[in-house]
Amino acid sequence: MSVVQSGKKSHDDSCAIAESTRQSAGRASGATQAQVIAAEVAYYTAVLASSKANNNSADIGAPLAALRDLRA
Repeated sequence: MSVVQSGKKSHDDSCAIAESTRQSAGRASGATQAQVIAAEVAYYTAVLASSKANNNSADIGAPLAALRDLRA
């Protein structure tokens, strides 16, 4: 489990919810590779949006790189 600890509760909570959703989608019975990738894209998009909203874009490098790697 990926835990974000930025020190800003609203951002940390948003990321925790996104992580929970990502893990649920990845563990779903019969999940296809496309579904797992879609869950990854949704997670990193949520982290990016929360970072922009709560942290003044201080830590957007990692989610942006992940999205590029996923070719989203």
